[in-house]
Amino acid sequence: MTASPDKSVNVAGDNSAEVASDNSAGVALAASASRDYRIPALFVADGALTLLADERPHPIPGEGWLANGGAMADDLPNPNRIVYAIYRDGAWSEPRPLGGDPEVRSDACVGADADGITLAYGSSTEVGYFGSRFSGPRIHPYIAYGRDLETLEHRGVDCLYEEFKCDGMFATSGSTVVFDGVALLPYVVKSKRGAEIRVVHARAGEIIAVSEPIRIENPGEDSAFSTSDNSAKVASANSAQVQLDETTLAVANGKVYANFRLQGRGGRWVSESDDGLHWATPHPLDLPDPGCNAKLLALDGGLLLIHPHTRGLRPAEPEAASVGLDDSAVAEASEGNAEGSTPSSASFDQTVTGGSALLENQPVTNSPLLGARESGAIVDYEENVRYRFSDGEFGYSDAAVLDDAVAANLGFGEPMIAVAYERAHGINVEFLPLSALR
Repeated sequence: MTASPDKSVNVAGDNSAEVASDNSAGVALAASASRDYRIPALFVADGALTLLADERPHPIPGEGWLANGGAMADDLPNPNRIVYAIYRDGAWSEPRPLGGDPEVRSDACVGADADGITLAYGSSTEVGYFGSRFSGPRIHPYIAYGRDLETLEHRGVDCLYEEFKCDGMFATSGSTVVFDGVALLPYVVKSKRGAEIRVVHARAGEIIAVSEPIRIENPGEDSAFSTSDNSAKVASANSAQVQLDETTLAVANGKVYANFRLQGRGGRWVSESDDGLHWATPHPLDLPDPGCNAKLLALDGGLLLIHPHTRGLRPAEPEAASVGLDDSAVAEASEGNAEGSTPSSASFDQTVTGGSALLENQPVTNSPLLGARESGAIVDYEENVRYRFSDGEFGYSDAAVLDDAVAANLGFGEPMIAVAYERAHGINVEFLPLSALR
């Protein structure tokens, strides 16, 4: 078993809302000398919290992955597999691989409800996303469904290539929403036109509908404006193709909200839909490109985004509400927080065992961006930082809300949010109270 940290209390400084926490960050999946863990996805089913992740063997040194169209050295066609671990009794189980075929899998996108689990992923032993072609070889999309992870039935859905007339695709990693019993799977779809977003609707593992494209055109004009369809035009100094990328979905007040990357140039963009099929014209958020996915949360306080690269964003305004700690606990915990700080894990008692520091002499397998992804935080759409994670690397991330029943089953005294993120070639999971973000 991978040990978890001691439970502790964190309270924010004078200029932000007071926050109490039952737990702090711990290493859920630790890297070894030969393999890393990346691309987390969290979900709750049958009262249990489960973490999915890629187990990625270190690639053979060299640049052969570039010739195969990989985005990074340990992306497909590296022989990755998806593993899972379950949180029980304050600790994470040892990772186990998913059963069934294909054996090589990467980038889990998961939606779960009371009826079952829908899992989308990609598989390829020949090419990566950038090398995939309509005529082949391709990255092969799969959708699996089952009552639990042990009973998943895996099905190839190359039929989506015919539907999209594209060269490559992948479902954005992390958890996604189940809307009226239908899993909404956000795919990034690459063609000669660039890359756009399509949302695949799957009920019990069967594709029942595909959304219209969410796209941004590039006219080379001086400002962004709407088009006659649902696409938006974005200013650019040249006529390069617009590449949309990882997309995260949330449901609130009967609407589906999408938040997605405009690669390199435009940071985050957003859209919304009444049915997950027809989408409003996208518009930009003033947030930087995370260089990876980000997780959208729909909470009582509105839409929030788990995001790296947040240095310079301002803390949220203080709230008058108290978390009910006695005065001595507040005073003691506040001593470790600078005045004007945002709620964070920096003052947690981080007694973490079972983890590992960055391994020495580890081969360089990924883009330098992996080391640059840092300053993770939960932010609102007005760029206010609502919660800041501990300093250090903060890569691909995901989150799951633990309601009263699930939180109690896992030993917490109030509803929580579990946040998984890449760090030190492994996966950390941090727990924070839902009340901190309301």
